Amino acid sequence: MIFGSEKPKFVYDGVTYLLDHATLNPTWQDRRSLEQVSVLTGHREWYEFGDHAEFTVTIFLFKYPDPKAKFSELYPCRNKDVIFYPHRDKDCLRNANNEPILFHVTSMEPSYLRNLTDYDILTLTLKSKDFPSFL
Repeated sequence: MIFGSEKPKFVYDGVTYLLDHATLNPTWQDRRSLEQVSVLTGHREWYEFGDHAEFTVTIFLFKYPDPKAKFSELYPCRNKDVIFYPHRDKDCLRNANNEPILFHVTSMEPSYLRNLTDYDILTLTLKSKDFPSFL
């Protein structure tokens, strides 16, 4: 694969968090633009700013030996800025200056998949703070 083949990971405050039992749902081109329409002539202009990246990561906690420990490990990263690696065998996403892009963990939602008494999956949403460069 062009972006890697291994599972995702992220780094927060110097600590690496491996997401072994996870699926990744990427949005590579979350377009940021502005349309301006003239009130006199109706002429339109678009100002293109770039494309943000957004990832939804579903972590299957029940596949870990201690699901509660994995949840407790990840939960303090909620609402933090992290360096995200969609595939840990490749590099993190970078901007046009070849600097790592920070991603904000905008949500971390535990939910049920296999039973109704224990949270067994955790869904993270990470949104890029800058525009990634794929060149």
